[in-house]
Order: sequence, then structure tokens, then C-alpha cells
Amino acid sequence: MRLSTLPLRVLGAALFLAGLAVAPPARAADTPTTVPVVLAVELSADHRERVLAAIREWNDALNGSVRFEIEANGARAGVWTVIPVPKSELRNGPESLALTFAFPAGGGVVCLYLDRLGGRDITGVMLHEFGHVLGLTHDGGGQLMSTRYSWHDMKCIDHGTMLQVAAHYKLRIDELKWCGPPAAH
Repeated sequence: MRLSTLPLRVLGAALFLAGLAVAPPARAADTPTTVPVVLAVELSADHRERVLAAIREWNDALNGSVRFEIEANGARAGVWTVIPVPKSELRNGPESLALTFAFPAGGGVVCLYLDRLGGRDITGVMLHEFGHVLGLTHDGGGQLMSTRYSWHDMKCIDHGTMLQVAAHYKLRIDELKWCGPPAAH
């Protein structure tokens, strides 16, 4: 059975039963400078290219301080796997376009809900999700890491997001890159 065909509830139960319950993002002290990523074979060529575009943009913004690296398989601890979920369980109310699950031992799963995307930009959605992979939290007043999807705000990695990265990884903000003007402090 392919992982991407499992409903989210079954995936959550499987992770829980396997002792891999969702954990909070890693702290700076135990966060690696290389983030291994595996793209599930079920991703279409177009979706794969859009995910890779998000990885290229993050790698450019991180300026070598931290780096996402594509791996062929996720057979070791610490690997993040991006999987498409073709049909998700829909409920009433706002629905997540993607969801990031961190494993206690490192790495995790990013589920991309294809049926919820509509005409939304997958690259922008993945920029946001890769922010979570880096340990970032939602920023209610922010752009990329906002709790709500906005094509305009999620088209690039903004200064406010990079301030979170700098704090999390104990980096100097002037060593990182971002789009737009610096955020007001």
C-alpha cells in the first residue's frame, strides 16, 4: 500500500502506534545544517518541479547556513518525505493545504493535499511547509509563515520569516537573503 493513498486519520494512527507521535519542531541546538528531503515517487513531474523550486529558493535565502538536500530514499532517521495526498478527508471550515509532521528522532512527513489546492501555487505552499521543516512557527502578522494562505504573501521568503530562521539557528540576519523590505521590529 502506498503511503500517499492513506487517509490522514490512518496516517496519524500509524505514526502514533509506531511510537512516532508528532513532536514539536527541533530546537536550534539539535537542528542539523543539512536537511535531507525525499520526494515521493507519486508526485507528478509538475508538482515535483514546484517542490524543487521551493527548495532552491530556501537554499538561496539560507545562503549556505542550512541546506535542503534531495536524497533518493528515506530509509534512515532524520529524513523529511514530501508525499502527495490525492484525496483528503474534507470537513467543514478552513482546510489545510498541506501538513507537516515532525518525528521525535528527527525528520518527518510533509503531506501535500492535492484536492484542496485548487489554483493555488504549490511552490508558495511548499515554501511555507519547508519553513515548518526548519522549525518555524506560524506568524499571525507575517507573510510566508502566516496561518492563512495568500498568494501574494507566500510567493517568496520575507524578512520576518528570515528573522525567525536567524533566531532559531542563531545566525546573523545579514548573512541571510529575503524578498522585500525589512520587517518592522
